[in-house]
Amino acid sequence: MDRELEKSIEDHAIGCSNLRLLTRDESETLRVDVLKRFGLPEGRRWLWEGIGDRGIHELYSGEEVFSRLAQAIPEGNDDLYLFVTDDERPPWLCVSGSKGALLQMLKEQRCFEYFVTNAHMSWLLFDTLHNALFMLKQPLLQRLDEADLIEIQKRCDSATGGPWTAFVEGRDHVAGSSFIRTAGEDIEMSGASEEDYDFIAAARQDIPGLIAEVRALRLELRGRH
Repeated sequence: MDRELEKSIEDHAIGCSNLRLLTRDESETLRVDVLKRFGLPEGRRWLWEGIGDRGIHELYSGEEVFSRLAQAIPEGNDDLYLFVTDDERPPWLCVSGSKGALLQMLKEQRCFEYFVTNAHMSWLLFDTLHNALFMLKQPLLQRLDEADLIEIQKRCDSATGGPWTAFVEGRDHVAGSSFIRTAGEDIEMSGASEEDYDFIAAARQDIPGLIAEVRALRLELRGRH
């Protein structure tokens, strides 16, 4: 990254009580969380290229960028996080602070690429050197890595063996209560609906199948790159 730009931003953040310069480790952890949250690809120099048709694209000209940013960034009390990407690959400098403080910082720096998000990561805004704003307001569910899949697999393996089958009173048998038949003891539940019984019973078979499918698709994708 341009060291002159980096130092200018660092000095500005240090000298402003409403801004905080994140450490390198904090910035990297947050960057990875943003990628997972919004389903963006790792390793890209320009993350906004991974948005596709999911985002709102708006062109601007000259100084109107600041008024557009003020309108585009939602109001709220959370701190915002601004990543200085500047046409470079990570690691990226990250500054947190209020909307007003970050906008003032941008006004005092030379033009550079960056993206901004809020503490809850409910939206993501890119400003590019093509005078374009890209806004994502629909984050994906948190993506699962292999460690997550291992934990899910452990829970499946620890549960009573399958297959599990739902038997709902009045639908699958006439007398007696509803239950789930397993390879071990039957499971009875209080307050569960017919749909709850079907869902829980099917999950015993569905979840291992979904884990296997995710792993197979990831292997296939790796084979293409």
